[in-house]
Amino acid sequence: MEGIETEVSVSDAVGFLTTPVVEEARRDSVHLTDAEIKQLSFTEETATAEEIAAARAFDGANDTDGFEAKISKLLRNAFDHDVERGMRSLWQKHLASLRNHDVYVLVMVDQAGIPRPKPSVRLRPSAKAQSNADQKTTRRGGGADNRFWCCLLHHFAHGMASRRSANLRQDC
Repeated sequence: MEGIETEVSVSDAVGFLTTPVVEEARRDSVHLTDAEIKQLSFTEETATAEEIAAARAFDGANDTDGFEAKISKLLRNAFDHDVERGMRSLWQKHLASLRNHDVYVLVMVDQAGIPRPKPSVRLRPSAKAQSNADQKTTRRGGGADNRFWCCLLHHFAHGMASRRSANLRQDC
């Protein structure tokens, strides 16, 4: 259909997922800090050194499992609420736009059991991401599984590897 936007930017998609979490928290009287809300949009793809340091500090100072459980519940409630209002396709559109991105909120989307498209088999990174990957490949010695190892390191950094390491090849 002409005139209908079919692709959504990563920041818009993350914003779409963050907004109902905040609204659901308000409805359910669940306290969310600014740091928790900011964590939802964390991605190493575009993170600055300061954002990476902030994410590590957050992980060190907070119960990651408790945080993920809280957000997963809020996401599930928000999704169910929106599906009842006929908004499933809007969720699918935004989740599809994140299919090839490693955004922290997707961990909680998966934990909440919200269906989403899985990443493509062959990822085509942006020029900046490719440049960063090339630099990492050079530093780490390269190899066909470089993305897998980068993803594994990311999951260890966020305390997710124990739950997800068996599925990293499909998820990353």
